[in-house]
Amino acid sequence: MSAFRTILVATDFSESSQEAFDVALGIARDTRADVHVLYVVPDPLNLPWVVEGAGMDFIELQRTWMADARRELTQTLAARGADPAKVKATVALGTPAVEITRHAAQWKSDLLWSAATAGAQWDDCCSAASHKNCCTKRSAR
Repeated sequence: MSAFRTILVATDFSESSQEAFDVALGIARDTRADVHVLYVVPDPLNLPWVVEGAGMDFIELQRTWMADARRELTQTLAARGADPAKVKATVALGTPAVEITRHAAQWKSDLLWSAATAGAQWDDCCSAASHKNCCTKRSAR
């Protein structure tokens, strides 16, 4: 039996995140695991600058960010020839630590994989997920 059945890859589309995704795909090929790639769009209504956005259409901003993220994920998977039967892409709205933890539980992930550029947020996520298999590759900031 394989060590991993489901790998959750959290991405922020950075170069190191793309490298981490490639490593996760390699692990998935070796173990025949399914892969869920997750990008979390921050909710514009919860960002600090929201108080300065009077008159801004936050719903449209949110739709645009979600559509852009879906397009980027689709291109990322296509560029790597990812098998749609084994690799699923999801865009969520919220706080990265909360959404990664929620999706890890929902998908019963045995491995969390990411190139963490968010620092403390990813550390919080790994702690919150209580995942024994939580791997990050820190990018230089």
